[in-house]
This record gives sequence, C-alpha cells and structure tokens, in this order.
Amino acid sequence: MHNLKLVLTIALVALSGCSPPSSEGRGIEPPLSWAILPDGSKIAVGPLLPEGTAGSQPVVRCWPQAQGFECLAINGEKFRDVRRFRASELPVRLWEEASPAGYECQITDYMGIGYKETIHGTSGQLQEHMSSNGFGTIEGSWSKKYVEDYWRANGIQPKTLWMNCLALTRIVAPNSNATIGTTDVSPSLLDKGS
Repeated sequence: MHNLKLVLTIALVALSGCSPPSSEGRGIEPPLSWAILPDGSKIAVGPLLPEGTAGSQPVVRCWPQAQGFECLAINGEKFRDVRRFRASELPVRLWEEASPAGYECQITDYMGIGYKETIHGTSGQLQEHMSSNGFGTIEGSWSKKYVEDYWRANGIQPKTLWMNCLALTRIVAPNSNATIGTTDVSPSLLDKGS
C-alpha cells in the first residue's frame, strides 16, 4: 500500500510539469472543423499527435450562450489538460496560450484516478490542489466561490473559468477525451456544487 501511495504521489507531481503541446515545431495546426451534437452544442476533434493513440485527440465542445459560446477543451492522454472558457465565436485553433490566467483542471488515470487543479495569473501558476483515489477517498474540488474570491483578491482577470474538476474526472478519466461530447458532460455538470 505504501508503494502504491508513493507511485501515485509521483504521478500527480508529474502533472505539475505537464502542459499542452505547443504548435512550435509542428507547423500551424489546421483550423478546427465543427459538427453539431443533438443538444445543439458543437464539437471539434483536433489532429492526433504523433505519440498519441486513438481517443487521445484534443476535443473542444462549445454550447451556444446569449453572448457567444461556453467551451470545454481537453488535450492529452495519460495526463489530460482541461480548460473551460467563453468565446464570442467558435475557436479556430486549439490551445492559443500554454497556461492562460484563470483555472485549469488536469485529469489522470495513471496508477489510479486523480486530478490537479491550478490557478494561474499572468506570471504563471499561483495555487495548486491535487487529489487521487490512491490516497483513499478522492477529495472534492475547490469551490467556485474560493476560486473567484482568489481571483478578485489578487486582481486576476481570468481567461479560463472554474469547473467541478472532480465531477469531470469521474466521467473522463476511465474513458477517452471524446467523452466530453456525450450527454454525460454538460454545463450543469461543470457547475455542480458551485
């Protein structure tokens, strides 16, 4: 049991060094092609990276809102970066910035299901919270109030928004990135417990 905890600790710490792949060295990625889902939301699947396997392609899903779209993007395989953001138009490219100011959720199913949530300012990562079922019961996500209060207190203008990282982890971790395009994932799931 002690060895399992050690391995899970190392895996979650490894999340700290993971960030979405940049387009540098790969050329400019092609524009996203969008499809409409039965609920009216739109989904786009990015290209498979050379080291990736089926199901690890980046996926973006956007729900129409009164003023544009609310979007959820996921990228990666064993360590998946997830961002929630608002856009006036459907995005044409993935991952415009490595770690924009705001909130990010990273999901893993490596050696147990776990997640890491972070708050970023314009100068980089400011706060971090990690949890894994390898340590016993998986802890709950930061509350929306906690994250928004932190942004306000520190003058952060977020580009990426809070989500219930734990609720999303339970659905996505045992499956593929494409899971965000199912009825299991919705804005109400992302806001669960806010």
